[in-house]
Amino acid sequence: MDARYEATWLPIGHEVAGQDPTALAVEHVERQCSEAGARGVLMTSCRRDAATPSLKRFARQHVHVTRRSRSSAFLGGGPVLLDMPDAGLLADAHKLAHGRSLCVIESGAFRLHGWAAATRAVDLMTGERTAPPTNETLRLLDALVFAGNNGWADGPGKRDAQRLLGELAVAIPSLDADFVAGYVISKGVSGEGVKRLRTIWSE
Repeated sequence: MDARYEATWLPIGHEVAGQDPTALAVEHVERQCSEAGARGVLMTSCRRDAATPSLKRFARQHVHVTRRSRSSAFLGGGPVLLDMPDAGLLADAHKLAHGRSLCVIESGAFRLHGWAAATRAVDLMTGERTAPPTNETLRLLDALVFAGNNGWADGPGKRDAQRLLGELAVAIPSLDADFVAGYVISKGVSGEGVKRLRTIWSE
């Protein structure tokens, strides 16, 4: 399932000493909630991760879900705010945000540049949309997604993934595993599928 939501992100490196590092993203999503007349959804890995003043306020006033929340808790709601996800949590938020909007705060552990490029996410620091991948990169990435219709779990899928990842590494030497993971998540690949793809990448 391709991304069907308005995408924004707050890249890592924006932090200013003494300031709440999540405030810009929270304020953006709060404006969206006000305009839509809807409660937002904060998604974090666990409850205690809503640790900044702005995230604590948002969690009190809106819906707070984690990777352990029951799926029924995801029904309804408005704009989605996702704080410092790994690949699995981003995949969950991608599904949750369908037909809404998704704002993601990046962490150093999992970079979001592939997801941002695929969704043309607006950078909240600059107000500009993230540039899409080149046509050649798109061709190879989309072929990789097509080969993963079974999550790259079978022999042919794994074989095609190995070939396409090799071609990507030659065509775009700067490409990394996070970029590929973020891109395929934007196309609906599950967290388990991304785990398999990362394993193939590292082989």
